[in-house]
Amino acid sequence: MIHSPRHCYPGSGWTTFSVRTVNLGLGLSGTVNEFILGKGDTRQLVFYWYQSRGRIIANEYVDRFFMIYDTITKRRSDGALVRISGPADNIEDAIAIQKEFMRDLHPVLSQFLPSS
Repeated sequence: MIHSPRHCYPGSGWTTFSVRTVNLGLGLSGTVNEFILGKGDTRQLVFYWYQSRGRIIANEYVDRFFMIYDTITKRRSDGALVRISGPADNIEDAIAIQKEFMRDLHPVLSQFLPSS
């Protein structure tokens, strides 16, 4: 189940143009949520996912399952919701820019989020 983009921009008049779950193909395992939103003539591209214990997960309920599992087996429940958003006047360019940013961001996040 993917959340409504209204959770991304609550009460601010944004409309959903596209919602999908994608594999980034950046050498990272897991899937992420991709939204294309609009308000007037403005478009936003939003990627978001849950990350913990080396897992990248698009589904909130699967993330919750692993959080409970990790709490029981490892006594840890830390993790993160990661959201990247930016203008999307040209969707293909916006996707390429955000994927490059995510590729650069991944090693930095890995320093702060536990991998096991």
